[in-house]
Amino acid sequence: MKILLQNKRHGTLRLEDSPPPRCGANDVLVHIAHSVISPGTERSTVQAAKASLMGKAKQRPDLVKKVLQAARTRGLAETYRMVKGRLDAWDPMGYSASGIVQAVGANVHGLSVGDSVACGGVGYAVHGQVARVPANLCAKVPEGLGLDTAALTTIGAIAMQGVRQADLKVGELAVVVGLGLVGQMTARILVASGVKVLCVDLNPDAVALAQDHGLEVYSGDQKTQLAEAIAQGSHGQGADGILVCAATRSSDPVVEAAEWCRQRGTIVVVGAVGMDLPREPFYLKEINFKLSCSYGPGRYDASYEEGGLDYPYAYVRWTERRNMESVLALAADGRLQLDDLITHRFDFADVESAYELLDGGGWSCAICLDYRSEAAPFVAQEAIEVVQGRVHLGLIGAGSYVQDVLLPILASLPELQLSAMATGSGFTAPGVASRFGIGAVLGSADDVLATEALDAVLVGTRHGSHARFGEAVLRHGKHLFVEKPLALTEAQLETVETAWRGAGRVAMVGFNRSHAPLTEAILHRMGTSINLVQIRVNAGQLPADHWLHDLESGGGRLLGEGCHFVDLALRLLGGEPVEVSCSGAPAPGRSVQAWDDFVISLKTDGGGVASISYSGSGGLGLGKELVEVFGGGVSAVIDDFKKLTFFEGGKAKATSGAQDKGQRRQMQRFVAACRGEDLEARQADFERAIQTTRVCLAAVRSMRGGAE
Repeated sequence: MKILLQNKRHGTLRLEDSPPPRCGANDVLVHIAHSVISPGTERSTVQAAKASLMGKAKQRPDLVKKVLQAARTRGLAETYRMVKGRLDAWDPMGYSASGIVQAVGANVHGLSVGDSVACGGVGYAVHGQVARVPANLCAKVPEGLGLDTAALTTIGAIAMQGVRQADLKVGELAVVVGLGLVGQMTARILVASGVKVLCVDLNPDAVALAQDHGLEVYSGDQKTQLAEAIAQGSHGQGADGILVCAATRSSDPVVEAAEWCRQRGTIVVVGAVGMDLPREPFYLKEINFKLSCSYGPGRYDASYEEGGLDYPYAYVRWTERRNMESVLALAADGRLQLDDLITHRFDFADVESAYELLDGGGWSCAICLDYRSEAAPFVAQEAIEVVQGRVHLGLIGAGSYVQDVLLPILASLPELQLSAMATGSGFTAPGVASRFGIGAVLGSADDVLATEALDAVLVGTRHGSHARFGEAVLRHGKHLFVEKPLALTEAQLETVETAWRGAGRVAMVGFNRSHAPLTEAILHRMGTSINLVQIRVNAGQLPADHWLHDLESGGGRLLGEGCHFVDLALRLLGGEPVEVSCSGAPAPGRSVQAWDDFVISLKTDGGGVASISYSGSGGLGLGKELVEVFGGGVSAVIDDFKKLTFFEGGKAKATSGAQDKGQRRQMQRFVAACRGEDLEARQADFERAIQTTRVCLAAVRSMRGGAE
């Protein structure tokens, strides 16, 4: 299939051959018939990507802070490579489309193959021949409504949510400021709701389009007349509601809105405008000031959009999906005319010309892309090249950690050939393959598993699928590297352990800290004398809806991240774990397994003990990881895997350098093991990974109540 991608570094657009996405349990696959370019939104996206590094920094100061923090912990060189890699990525464009459902996930109800749907969402309803869209971002198209008109639905939901926020009644007076695509739709929805509407815009083409629809519109040099019309239509009181749909860095539209608004009226900001506002007019008039969030309730909530959780109808009447449905209903009834908002049409094959129209500065309202051809079956980019003497590696999944950390290391290893890859979304794979010289992009994980030329497979998907893919890799007779954690349940662990014991293949889990140079320096110095390990982790806060908190896909922070430090403790202590207990600090609204703060205590059969204190609620100023090791009259401290200090006989000796958490050394050892080297050590590593997973599962049970 073809999809439109944009480079984040320089803003270049290109049509790319991509594997079609795979349909998840809460998703539908849609064969796209039409998608809409929203000039305001997509022009700003292109311009942001074309900005210089300094320009990007000014636009996203929050990301600058993260980069500076990474530089302090990872070092400048590694941080530069990470940032460069992120900017070299290619992202899909588009967020409003329509088409025909061609596959439905197992958990989806109310949608069937063959249904006509409008669909939305950045990264979902993309400019591409096939899209994977969460069911809660799809709405059935009523019979008789054209799919080209329906492609405007998502943008209409933005306007609809702004109207709902304004909460205007029949006969009240509204002013719409800004007549781009969202503003035009906002004005029309208000009219359909029985509200009196006045509009204003600086662009004569936008003014003309609104006037052709019968709206009362004022140009930028007619604001005096607009003020008079507001006074006349409100008995001199001011407008009941003002919806600011403009796109500008200036704060003037909102400042002027306060002048036109009546006392205790409502201003709703729908567009992206400046917010440097004077207090006095809002204070004196007690203006009800609101921001409208995208398509409506559910937006940016992963449990709604990706997890398929709907909000109760009685308590959240208008979700983003129900807003989409209301736009479609108005359009189908003839009360909301949308087709004339499409001012330009292009075949999808000529999509680059459509974006040239945006760059050219000419005015357009909505640009409709027509997909006339069927999506061709995907064919791998190239045949897999077999290089004698190298380990041929395939990838299943390529998230940010794999791209930022593992792939740069793997690409530098002379004994390794990056041969093939597949990702769930499909569209990320070609760009990643190009960056790292991966020979072939395949259509699915099954294709990777079935490729006989591959010696090994790296599984870099979300946590919930690690065991499933790990088992499949081993049963296909290939060596396995799977990112942590190995499994999220006892049943998952049993299946992958059974597959490993019967496969006769190398298997390794991404517990890299056990391979770190500073860890091995402690083992070299202290050996079997270690009897106490204390690890403190200041992991930092995650958003409440972060996927790691989802028990099915992420497993919670103990299973998903705490496992790193359990493995490290077992590596330092040696021996088999015999006792485990765990206590946690409750996190409101989350199950025990998803708590962010916990302390794990464990004991081995050799008498060694370890304590792991993990916090997801601390501050950034404190270092992230501190490891203290005691035994045989020696103490050792690892500070953030940058500094190691030994204490013995009243003296301290410290060494320090760039942070090294062991990823490179671990990947080198994995490749060497695939070549038949040092197999006993790697077998011991995987046995310990199994023990680590059992300890973590026991810790979760203990945290729920009662030590084991």
